[in-house]
Amino acid sequence: MVLESVFSVKGVMRKPWELILLAFVFVSISIPIAEFIQVQESISTIMLVSILSVGVLVRLFDYEVDEIEEKSSVLGSRTLARHYPVVAAMGLFFVGWIIGFLFWYLVLPQSAVSQLFSIQAGQLNSIQGAFSGFATAFEFQQGFELIFIHNFEVILVILGLSIIAGAGAVLVLVWNASVIAVFLANYAQQLILNQSQTLIVGLGAGFLGILPHGFFEMLAYILAAMAGGILSSAVARRAYKTPEFSIVLHDIIKLAAWAVILMTIGALIESSVLL
Repeated sequence: MVLESVFSVKGVMRKPWELILLAFVFVSISIPIAEFIQVQESISTIMLVSILSVGVLVRLFDYEVDEIEEKSSVLGSRTLARHYPVVAAMGLFFVGWIIGFLFWYLVLPQSAVSQLFSIQAGQLNSIQGAFSGFATAFEFQQGFELIFIHNFEVILVILGLSIIAGAGAVLVLVWNASVIAVFLANYAQQLILNQSQTLIVGLGAGFLGILPHGFFEMLAYILAAMAGGILSSAVARRAYKTPEFSIVLHDIIKLAAWAVILMTIGALIESSVLL
């Protein structure tokens, strides 16, 4: 794809805005096509963004860790040194999706928004209903268990899709980016309506509200996607026949373990917020 040619894993740390812009463009291309198709616009948009993004994420998973010196480390971790450029790239791509969905949610007429983001809005309503009324220590435990189980299931789905299809987890990541965008837009609009705040203030308040737990959860999802994607890429290249596969396997297990740890931290923080 021509748009993918602007992307380079090596150069992502030097020009991170390019990856954010690319993700934004993918969303901007997908929304008018979904409106034209007029068949389950919410699902069509997610599918189209995922299809456009898969090529980039496959290149991420195929990134050669051998290009990074074995002796190098980041924050004392060789595993992080081998993969932090890819983690950063996926994180930037995720931010680009959020910005894209958020932009079009705010600028499109309400009639189009109700069609393009109907499923996301329904998901948010169901989440709010599920956690409404948690106010005691016992209910905190219930809330934590509900959030933990849900997020753990998401991680398992991401791992499974990544192993089977390499970048298959992009579908789940795009969906989560769209839900976050709808939440931020709705939160900002409520502040504007009820407290006469500006759009910037509303978006900032919404972002700060989800940042404490959202950061850990999204990082957990990205690490899970990486673990599965790296394994899929290694198997496709038959790297399991080489001595270096032990390093790959070590990294996969470590990334998956960190995903579960970060997801648990996020669930604890989110449960506390609900009190």
